[in-house]
Amino acid sequence: MLRLAVAAMLGLSILLTAQPAAAQDSGNLARQVERLRRELADLQRHVYKGGQPPVATTTTPTDGGQPLSPGVGARMQVQITQMQDQVRTMNGRVEEIQHRIALLEQRLDRMSEDLEIRLLAIEDALARGVPAAAATPPGEPATESGGGEVAIAPGVPTELPEGTPREQYDFAYSLLKKHQWIEGRAALQAFLEKNPNDDLSDNASYWLGETYYINKQYKDAAKAFLDGYRNYPKADKAPDNLLKLGKSLAALEQPDKACTTYAKLLEDYPNSLPRIIKLAKSERKKLNCK
Repeated sequence: MLRLAVAAMLGLSILLTAQPAAAQDSGNLARQVERLRRELADLQRHVYKGGQPPVATTTTPTDGGQPLSPGVGARMQVQITQMQDQVRTMNGRVEEIQHRIALLEQRLDRMSEDLEIRLLAIEDALARGVPAAAATPPGEPATESGGGEVAIAPGVPTELPEGTPREQYDFAYSLLKKHQWIEGRAALQAFLEKNPNDDLSDNASYWLGETYYINKQYKDAAKAFLDGYRNYPKADKAPDNLLKLGKSLAALEQPDKACTTYAKLLEDYPNSLPRIIKLAKSERKKLNCK
């Protein structure tokens, strides 16, 4: 019996010291655990009436404590069991909160990458004398003024370096930041071949499509965005892939297919980022989709 009490006390202490205060909910849980610990301490003081707990469970008093009657012991067992159940529940809630925070951090990282690439594309358009407002719809990357691809800079390797998937992805992304779209494409393709199931693969697949789209290679872009959607339908980039697939199909003068694509985006991903929903509705309006 007392071993259970000590185990409960140790579990409560570990929970309080091991879980980070990553969010307000975590703080609330810590306060609940502290309350449970106080209740357990009060229960022990009541049972032993101020004396030291005996070394082992017994009905014979030692060190001046009062005998532990069967009724009190049974109630104490119930209290301890309830407290242990609550601790396990709160442990689960803390882990869930930490998981949600990690997912939010990943999404923020990807949104930051999206914004950076779009800004770089606008700079690329301005450097070529294309007005950013004309070359880039709100929230969309700029496209090349002509149909040809950007030349590959000499002396820059296109093979992936050794390292972790994160390091290899960062390498490919660094090429896009330098407007080396063709080299970036080669690096992204190599990344997807080596890491088809990595957490960054859906992002890499999306940017692969963008390297075609930015050069007005709409047929290749449509295929890349369709592959990205099919391969990663539950990933964060799935709505982005459908949006750019619709725009690529519209550029290929296939409005019916584009309308179907936008409708699927709005139906299957109604909780997408407001930017995605707004652009999909705007494109549907342009095409007079039914």
